[in-house]
Amino acid sequence: TVSVLYWAVPREKMISKLSKKAQVKDKGGANQAQTAGIRVDRDLSNLDGVSAKVTLPDPKDMLKVNVTVTPPDGIWLGGTFNFRINIPDDYPHTAPKATYLGPTRLWHPNIEGDADKTEWGVCLNILRKDWRPVLGIRDIVFGLEMMFFEPNLEDPLPGTARQAAQQMKDDPRGFERKAKQWLKGSYN
Repeated sequence: TVSVLYWAVPREKMISKLSKKAQVKDKGGANQAQTAGIRVDRDLSNLDGVSAKVTLPDPKDMLKVNVTVTPPDGIWLGGTFNFRINIPDDYPHTAPKATYLGPTRLWHPNIEGDADKTEWGVCLNILRKDWRPVLGIRDIVFGLEMMFFEPNLEDPLPGTARQAAQQMKDDPRGFERKAKQWLKGSYN
């Protein structure tokens, strides 16, 4: 499967608009957000091998990237999962943040599943302790895809994610039943 990236305006115009918008200066005087935008542009042109759909929700803002993952098999088969990657002005020196946007809560060790939220935290090691500036959006998208095949049970998020990790260790079949139930929007 090939990922799709939607460019509503020509890339050159997008970079130009981004440079006018950003006002943050680093010590060398270079515009950090503009530099981050240029790097994002390069990252988005190299998404070979990812099966997720990658889009810019606002073509004028290259520091927000949406990712839609649809696992081809496994526990979460049949689900479509939306994420947002928020990219900091000093990217790639600082790791982006990823959030899960729904459409349903998930019973998953690495995605918050607590009620009363519209966005949930995501735990990917490459966005925390394993981040290196040589990593890029493609690596993050691969990480999001892999969460649905190999959840990290050793480093779950708190709350329901920690409970999900424990159940996945202790009762894999019960975990799978509950994950599929949550996928259908039933959170009992």
